[in-house]
Amino acid sequence: MATKDTKENDLAGEQKKSKKKAEPLRKITVKAVWGDKPDIEQILAAPDKILPMMQVYGVAKKAKLGTSDYGDFVRFLGDFRAVNMKTGKLYRSSVLLLPRFLEDDLAAALGGEGTAAEFAVEISAKYDKSAATQYVYLADSLVEAAETDAMKALENRISTVGRSKRLAAPGASK
Repeated sequence: MATKDTKENDLAGEQKKSKKKAEPLRKITVKAVWGDKPDIEQILAAPDKILPMMQVYGVAKKAKLGTSDYGDFVRFLGDFRAVNMKTGKLYRSSVLLLPRFLEDDLAAALGGEGTAAEFAVEISAKYDKSAATQYVYLADSLVEAAETDAMKALENRISTVGRSKRLAAPGASK
C-alpha cells in the first residue's frame, strides 16, 4: 500500500491534471466515479486484497440532510474533484455524496455557518467475506480535514494584536 507521502504526491499530480478538462458530474459518488460495484475478483487480486477506487478532494461549504430509499444521507455542497484510480479520469462537481462512515468526519470538520472544510481522501474496497457485498469501503486521508474560516482567522489575529485592557476582578486591589 502506498505511503502518505506517495499519496500526497499522487494527489499533487492529480491537482495539476485538474487544470486539464475535468468531466462534470451532477454529483460525485463512488458509483459515479468508479462505475458499478467493485469486482470481487479484482479485489482478491489486489495487494492485501485492497482495491484503490478513487481519490476525492475539495472544499465543502455546506451540508444538507437528505433521505433516499437507502436511508438518510448528507449531501455536501462546495467545489469537489475526484479521480478514478483505475482509469485516471478526472471529474468535478459542486455536489458530493460520501460513504456513510465518512459523512460524520467531514460534517464535523465543516463546523457551523460560514465555515468551509478542506479534505482529501482515497477510497478503496477491501475484501470482507462477512459483509453482504463481500467488500467494505476503506478511506485513507491524504490530508487532515480542516475547517477554513476567515472570521476565525481574523479573531485569532485580533486576540494577539493590541490586547485590550482588562478590568480588574471585583474585590481585587489596584
